[in-house]
Amino acid sequence: MAVEDAYSAAEVAHDEPVLRRILDDSFVLNRGDGARLGKEAVIAAVLGDPTIGQELTERTVVVRDNIAIVLGTAAVTYKVDATRLGRARHRYTATYHYRDGAWYLLALHVSPWDQLEMRSN
Repeated sequence: MAVEDAYSAAEVAHDEPVLRRILDDSFVLNRGDGARLGKEAVIAAVLGDPTIGQELTERTVVVRDNIAIVLGTAAVTYKVDATRLGRARHRYTATYHYRDGAWYLLALHVSPWDQLEMRSN
């Protein structure tokens, strides 16, 4: 869970070095809109993303040998524009691989759940 929390924090902070450390070189993101992105495309997207907050909940972890699968929900807060914030919730499945003393994110699947109302900053 610590690496999952670090990945989430790196997304919000737009922290490229941490993203590069956690994402496996063969990482793949399958988004709910049908897009499939690799490591470099995800890092570029996160660095330009308007996300300013993220809360992970309902997490369940299944560990088998050196593979961990996390199922959970993410409530994301993002800037719509200079005066409005948006919030969206997603269900996700993340697959991690343990090797050389560290966990690496191999795959992430994100399904949209709902868009919540936008509000003023």
